[in-house]
Amino acid sequence: DGLNFQKFEYYGDAVCNMETELFLLEKKLPIDIKEKFYRIMKSNATFEEYFDKIKLEKYLLNPDKSTPKYKADAFEALIGALHYSYDERLVYAFLQPLFEAKYQELMNTLQPRIKNNNGSNNFEQKA
Repeated sequence: DGLNFQKFEYYGDAVCNMETELFLLEKKLPIDIKEKFYRIMKSNATFEEYFDKIKLEKYLLNPDKSTPKYKADAFEALIGALHYSYDERLVYAFLQPLFEAKYQELMNTLQPRIKNNNGSNNFEQKA
């Protein structure tokens, strides 16, 4: 029912936040790049894209309701239900390839500048 969907959507949003943080812990990036990635991962457009990528629409009871916001919410509800029913490792394994693709997409828009004295990268936006 709608109430359970909403609960799982809310829970899935929190799980997606946590999984994004775990993914970013593995990356050695400046804080501004991490923040850009986090904003991308929190957007409804990203969740809608994932909804379409995994062909979630065929599992909806009412596919006519599949607006962009509804798709994003349904994806978050799926993540919430998976985490609730299984465990974090399964959810991370499911999300990791999606995160990695978005990460590569972001990194392709950035260009390494010069390495600073401690050897870490500075990045700048491509023109």
